[in-house]
Amino acid sequence: YRSSRARWRSAASQSPTVLYIRTDLAGSLEAGGSLSHMKGMMNPFQEKGIRVVLLSDSAVSGLPPRVEQVQLHPWQICDFYDELQLLAYNFQLILSARTIARRYSPTIVYQRHSSHNFAGGVLARRSQAPCILEVNASEVWVRRNWNRLFFDDLAVRCERLALQNADRIAVISTHVREQLDSYRLDPGKFIVTPNGVNPEEFHPGIDGTSIRKQHRLDRRIVVGFIGTFHRWHGVETLFDAALLALKKNQRLRFFFIGDGELRSALMQRAHEHRLQEKV
Repeated sequence: YRSSRARWRSAASQSPTVLYIRTDLAGSLEAGGSLSHMKGMMNPFQEKGIRVVLLSDSAVSGLPPRVEQVQLHPWQICDFYDELQLLAYNFQLILSARTIARRYSPTIVYQRHSSHNFAGGVLARRSQAPCILEVNASEVWVRRNWNRLFFDDLAVRCERLALQNADRIAVISTHVREQLDSYRLDPGKFIVTPNGVNPEEFHPGIDGTSIRKQHRLDRRIVVGFIGTFHRWHGVETLFDAALLALKKNQRLRFFFIGDGELRSALMQRAHEHRLQEKV
């Protein structure tokens, strides 16, 4: 699957469509950083009158109401090992590329970068559309440092293809761009778009009285985390800190808001330490 420049179709004669691909097989998360990123892109797309079609492994709740959702379920035969399942899902998308391109005729293919997946670039070529790859970190680096990586060389090859086949690579910081230097990519491909906040949704004027009453937080000091419950966010470290801090100050309360692989383990730890009323 070599990179090949296609002659992009003119969007003048049709309603522009963004095919948004989520390939991390994270399931139907209800909260967290990845969901916030998705909403943060889809809302402005729709405000500009652009149709958004989400292609993922399962339905995602909490997205803007007019987003069309399409599921391509992963092959269950590979679910015994995550790297194999991610790679198999990559080829599922590639095998379906012509059908997907014909059915949705995207003018842009937008992919959230994930491990062992370069299908976005193939889908874009089949659709004669540009591919934008959103990269929050090198997935090879993440797995080497925070998870495990058995098929290391294969993961590197897939990441190289994903980056080479993208027409634009949106990174969240200059540090992430430097992480990708070893791939020797065209510097003109990169767009640095730092993570931010929507000031219309989050601002100091928000009244938290009802939440404080609901959780009996009057005169309490509240420490909050919101995001995806993965190791690289340090959510376990915050929990350890909460155990130490609560011994010194009983007015503290800790809110962990989100979802992910570590959620059940943290809930179990809170139960073991009898902190259900404080965490």
